[in-house]
Amino acid sequence: MIITNIILEISYFMLSFFNLYFMFLILQENHYHLNGFLLILKKEITNKVNYMLLILLLSLFVESIIVNIILLFIIILFVLIRLKEKYIVKLNITNRIKRMFFLNLLINILYMIIFSIYNIDKLFLIYLTYINLLISFIMLIPIETFINYKYKLKAKRKIKKIKPLVIGITGSAGKTSVKNYLYQLLKDKYLCFMTPKSYNTVLGICKSINEEMNELTEIAIIEYGCSHVNDIKKSLKIVKPDISIITNIGIQHLETFKKVENIVKEKCLLMENSKVHFYNKLSNYTLRCDKCISFSSEKGGDYYYEDAKFTKDGTYFTLVNGNKKIKMETNLLGSMNLINLICCISVCRYLNINYNYIKYKIKDLKSVSSRLELLTRNNKIIINDSFNSNKNGFVEAISVLNLFNKSTAIITPGIVTGGKMMGITNESVALEIINKVDKCYLVKSNVTKYFTKVFDDNNYRFKIYESFEKAYKEALSDESLNTILIENDITDIYRRN
Repeated sequence: MIITNIILEISYFMLSFFNLYFMFLILQENHYHLNGFLLILKKEITNKVNYMLLILLLSLFVESIIVNIILLFIIILFVLIRLKEKYIVKLNITNRIKRMFFLNLLINILYMIIFSIYNIDKLFLIYLTYINLLISFIMLIPIETFINYKYKLKAKRKIKKIKPLVIGITGSAGKTSVKNYLYQLLKDKYLCFMTPKSYNTVLGICKSINEEMNELTEIAIIEYGCSHVNDIKKSLKIVKPDISIITNIGIQHLETFKKVENIVKEKCLLMENSKVHFYNKLSNYTLRCDKCISFSSEKGGDYYYEDAKFTKDGTYFTLVNGNKKIKMETNLLGSMNLINLICCISVCRYLNINYNYIKYKIKDLKSVSSRLELLTRNNKIIINDSFNSNKNGFVEAISVLNLFNKSTAIITPGIVTGGKMMGITNESVALEIINKVDKCYLVKSNVTKYFTKVFDDNNYRFKIYESFEKAYKEALSDESLNTILIENDITDIYRRN
């Protein structure tokens, strides 16, 4: 009995840190935003899996070896279930996470001492995990604020010293692609810098400037991301763009922004702080910049395309600017990539880069990793569009898949973010899959129910998988398939290593 009690007490202590790991994940996914963290924390507390831990309260009222063994079994089962859950990224053990961990460790040790003195059951350590993290987060705010201030000041001073021409890019989709295409088009003409990967938060921008920007940089291409109100405002305090680009404005992060108007207002801050603004003619927001240049997929923009032909080998189109019409081709696939390219061409022309050079460079642009990226595996064509997705991007990816005119399949968890619109959005893309894709490998997620409803109603062939790897392995082994589309957040959220 004594031994099982000791084992249980150790289990409670370990389980509190096991839960802490998942809280760290949520906090990091929300870029350490307290509001976003509290929003998801609310969901975490009401997660039905956590109700299993209430059974452990039985140890307060019944003392027996059998009960202790049952409780240990419940703890093991709880751990196994939690390990199957899927998160956007693996935990990055940063210095900030280390500081929070050690502070939580000290708090837990203090609790252990108090509990021992007053004979309080160690079980309560588990239930205090959420409160402990909140306490440590608040206690560390002054330290983190000071550290971040120094980090931001260093980046701000470096930008002020170098004085590059800054091209700032934001949007609900396409900003990373535009950033990469622009860099490829400009890097042979100018000494260019771009924020790497998806480093688009204020600290991500500061990190890339401090560690990677060359002192001789002529053009800095900065990606500005925002998932909460004031995100772009904070980044603008570090570096303001001379040239701003808003690729488009959608409903991404509606859960944290609450209203679409807040998303529009935040992204438009980039335009209001620039000298010239490039915008999608089909976007619906008020222009507030001295000089505005539009790009479009339809007639009416300053730069637009016509006579577009989309093939599996590339895209052929006519660029139109005023009375000038130029036939061009690129290896990039799909209409969304083309509109991103038109945006980049319009910026290049503003910088007085001639059409012949642009025409030559766009032929062999490298696609951005995990964004309609073409791969070959097991003699199958893989279209990797796994970075993220919205409804338009999802539908566009299916259109690209259809260019190959062979037996096709899609591996997807659906669109896993979208707030109140999540159900409608996923049901509509499920219908697109039914009409245009031969088979669906559905990776289990929080939106699976919307797909199964539509698929079952239409007698569509599909199968649900617990992980991306299982779905991917089975799709590769299916000899009847020629082309496979991997769509939306797969490699980060749904891969288990």
